[in-house]
Amino acid sequence: MQQVGKTQQVSVSEPTWITTHWNDTISFFTENATDIKVNVLGAALGAFLGLVAAYYVYKLQVWASNRSEKEAARRKHQEHLSYFAGVLQDVLTYATAQADALDKFVSEIAAAPTTIQRLGLVVSGSVGRLNRADSEATFHAYNALFADNAEHEKNYKRMLSLTDSLTARVGAVRDSFERYRDSAYQRHLRFKEQVQKSSNDVAALLDEYDASRTERIIKRADPTAQIIAEAELGKLNDLLLDYGKLNARVVPLELYMEQYVRPLKEWLSENNRFLTPKGKNLRELLKDASVVFTDLKKDALDFQAAFASGDIRKTIKALSESRDALSSSVPEQPSLHKE
Repeated sequence: MQQVGKTQQVSVSEPTWITTHWNDTISFFTENATDIKVNVLGAALGAFLGLVAAYYVYKLQVWASNRSEKEAARRKHQEHLSYFAGVLQDVLTYATAQADALDKFVSEIAAAPTTIQRLGLVVSGSVGRLNRADSEATFHAYNALFADNAEHEKNYKRMLSLTDSLTARVGAVRDSFERYRDSAYQRHLRFKEQVQKSSNDVAALLDEYDASRTERIIKRADPTAQIIAEAELGKLNDLLLDYGKLNARVVPLELYMEQYVRPLKEWLSENNRFLTPKGKNLRELLKDASVVFTDLKKDALDFQAAFASGDIRKTIKALSESRDALSSSVPEQPSLHKE
């Protein structure tokens, strides 16, 4: 008997299966080629745009960082020049005060040339701070802020020159004052010394012509001679008393000349009989004191030219104008955020 309904199994070899799937894959890509191209291009474009965006963000960060550094450097330069301008203002204040003191000193010399006057020396650390300021940093700040402005460079050099000139002028005034003070002091001592010695000679003259000596002279002379001698010696004694009053207090040398030296010189010239060795020595002492007094007065008036504040004030004016130009220019530098 035959078996009915038995299913026959067909065997498919492996190469046939691979071929079938490969053909299906090719068919898939063929049928969806357009969509695949769009997807690939979209992905590539997205990746490219991502790279561009990342690069842009990176460059933006670098630009912002550089911008911030430039802004910080600019602020640092501005602050340095602001400090420089501030120190210059302190120097100007100091120099102006010194010029005012000079004017006062000169007027006092003119009023009393034989009196040793005191010059008010203004003390300030501003010049020292200016000298200690970083000149290289100041130069770089000028180059950074005013690189294309030749006028600012000229102004900077002008300020340095004027500051040196001002410092030198004030220093020269102080040196002149020391010479004036030392010279005046020595002449004062010399004058006082000669006048003191003259008073000793006056006392010696009076001793020579004391009452007993006068009496002996009078015995060989007429009464008129006695009256004249007593009057002359009385004047000499009065001059010695005047000297004692002057010496008991601090008075200008002019008073010594007016109340003692000149009257005593006149007395000697009118009374030649008293020109003994003591009298002649007295005359020389008075002559020397008069010369010292004249030289003292002349030297003081000559020193006035050295103490005149005119040149210092001109330098102050020029430096002030340059400093104001710097001070007004620094804040006007445009901010980098506005570029």
